[in-house]
Amino acid sequence: MFGIMQGSHSSVGLKWLMTMRIVVVTALLGTTILVEIQQKDSYLTPFLSILYILIIVIYLLTIIYSLLVNRIKNTALFAYVQIVGDILFDTALVYLTGGMESPFVFLYFLAIITAGIVLFRIGGFVAASVSSLLFVALVIFQTSMIKLLPLPDNFLIPLTPHFFWEIFLKVFLNVAAFYLVAFFSGVLLENLKKTHEELEEKSETVRELERFNENILESLSNGLVTTDLAGKINSFNMAAEKITMRRRDEVIGKDLGDIFPRLNYSECMEILSGGNDSQLSRELEMAIDGETRYIEISLLPLRTESGVVTGMIGNFQDRTEVKKMEENLKRADRLAAIGEVAAGIAHEIRNPLASISGSIQMLRETTHAEGMNRKLMDITIKESDRLDSIIKNFLQYARPVPANVAVCNVVRILTDVVTLIKNDPKCDNKNVNIRLNCESGDLYVKGDGSQLEQVFWNLAINAIEAMNGRDGELEITAERYSMRHDYYGLSKNNVEFIRIIFADTGIGIKTENRNKIFSPFYTTKTGGTGLGLSIVYRILEEQGGKIEVESVEWKGTKFFLYLPCFNISDGKD
Repeated sequence: MFGIMQGSHSSVGLKWLMTMRIVVVTALLGTTILVEIQQKDSYLTPFLSILYILIIVIYLLTIIYSLLVNRIKNTALFAYVQIVGDILFDTALVYLTGGMESPFVFLYFLAIITAGIVLFRIGGFVAASVSSLLFVALVIFQTSMIKLLPLPDNFLIPLTPHFFWEIFLKVFLNVAAFYLVAFFSGVLLENLKKTHEELEEKSETVRELERFNENILESLSNGLVTTDLAGKINSFNMAAEKITMRRRDEVIGKDLGDIFPRLNYSECMEILSGGNDSQLSRELEMAIDGETRYIEISLLPLRTESGVVTGMIGNFQDRTEVKKMEENLKRADRLAAIGEVAAGIAHEIRNPLASISGSIQMLRETTHAEGMNRKLMDITIKESDRLDSIIKNFLQYARPVPANVAVCNVVRILTDVVTLIKNDPKCDNKNVNIRLNCESGDLYVKGDGSQLEQVFWNLAINAIEAMNGRDGELEITAERYSMRHDYYGLSKNNVEFIRIIFADTGIGIKTENRNKIFSPFYTTKTGGTGLGLSIVYRILEEQGGKIEVESVEWKGTKFFLYLPCFNISDGKD
């Protein structure tokens, strides 16, 4: 009904009108034919013929209407034509079945109501007026004793004083009823239409609020997830998809524990059901897209207005980068404190160590020691030199020399380092294939060239030593690389970096050791100082870069260095 009212006298309303016509006419005339056949009166054949003709005419008109419904532009006029046609049909049927005594007089009311539905109140009054005129005309013909069609004599009523008031009353009551039906149906239908429009307006308001709330949830930078009482996920916003790398259609209907494996839903609900202010916060370590991520999630019970718990809502965010930054700051503070103390001690050790080494060398030359004595002196001098080298590296780490900042050509520095390594007799690289792949053209950064050379040297030497004298490959790649510079939490914009990759096929690094390799004095190599990577980390940090590592044990390691790119053409970082 609301669809017809909304369509008014458009094609929707007209199609509904034609459908109702076919249904009513088929039902009523079919019933009449069955009754006439069962009565087997003498006027059976003439009446059946007329009824058949009426059925055929109605069907033909309806077919014509259906062909024209999508071509007529003035649908209101087309609707009036059909309504008037229906009233003419009703009049013919009433005339054939007893005139004002016919049982089908109610069809007038049906036509009036239909007109009110399709054409609103004015349509109802027009239908009532046409029905009244035709009904009065029918009564005039019936009382004037004029036979337009073969009708039984008892259908005709002579207009005598005896029947006048009875006929007048019937006509008056029917006409009054026509207009009353038109009025009340119009009022009812307009009220229904008004109610429907108000409901539509409220529904649209609700839909707008739903869209607004949905836009708010989708615009949140934090992930948001809700569950039912069984722990099944029933909502998952866009930020949640990005953080977990899981699509919404994949997680809807799944258990919360399938997405956050370290969350026990039953335990969470038991804790959260303690009171209205109950809340549970957890930091979860999760493997997402092959990388360990740290997710902080806060859980609250999802309640109705009456306080009934219907599920749980979780607000979570990825704190991996923040955690890295916190660890970097802690490491820097710790190392700074240790470095200041240790550097002073190392400096005091270095002076007497130089005296000891010099004295042993002088004794060896002046006493002309031989045999075991000379061997012991050589060991002492060698270990003194090694200890001096360790102290020198440590002092460089703890008290770095101020960087001599200038524009540096990364390609040139890498080329020099590779050349030096290949020709260094102390470097066991005869079984290692060293390849340098640089992006076409020069790549520039702002920094201390000598310090960068030391960084590249340390990483290359570590890679070669990781081969343990076996056949292997070291591939060094330098390229431009654009990424979001949010490592230090300063910017969310894309920044252009120079990325240098040292990829070897050595023994790799154990998973439990990866977070320790940049700590000072940590080493897994025999005779190593554990300061090489610490110095690399410190130099890159001071020059605005960073270093990351990927490694698979017994397959190899990749170190990724990122340095802010310097555009030599416009002199801008």
